[in-house]
Amino acid sequence: VHGGSGAGGDGGDAGGSGGGGGGSGGSSSAADDPSMALGRMVKLLQRASDTVKVCWDSFCDQHAPRVKGMAVRDPRRQTAEFLGAFLRTEIPIVGWAEAVQGAVLRIPALSELWERFAHEANEDGCDPWDSPVPLIRFLCSALLQHEEVAEVIGSAATCLDSGGGQPAS
Repeated sequence: VHGGSGAGGDGGDAGGSGGGGGGSGGSSSAADDPSMALGRMVKLLQRASDTVKVCWDSFCDQHAPRVKGMAVRDPRRQTAEFLGAFLRTEIPIVGWAEAVQGAVLRIPALSELWERFAHEANEDGCDPWDSPVPLIRFLCSALLQHEEVAEVIGSAATCLDSGGGQPAS
């Protein structure tokens, strides 16, 4: 179920810049450190899907740094680049699109944020629905602003469990 680009990814982490804002619990550290939000997303996906757990373990076994010969599997101990590579390559883009749509439907205030992300992607020559990067960045930003987004992030994994969708590439 691997997308094949490995930990190097396709340039840049999926949690990079773009519309951070807000923070849960009054802490700005998650907004300042994309690996925290990306790691949280990995944890949410693992809770929602045994298939994602298996994919994560396999991805780590193949690409993660090792400590005493064992691959580091704790998302909190990974870089934003590593986490972004996993999210971009192992979760099908259809799952990310469904999660974005679910977040905007559940929290209408996110419509403006999504429009900003979509506009920025279009200005960069990218259709935001054809690349996992703007979808993942939006969900990271939305999660920092609205805790309820955590409930829809797991939906990105359901297409893996139902056998639908191909991993993003």
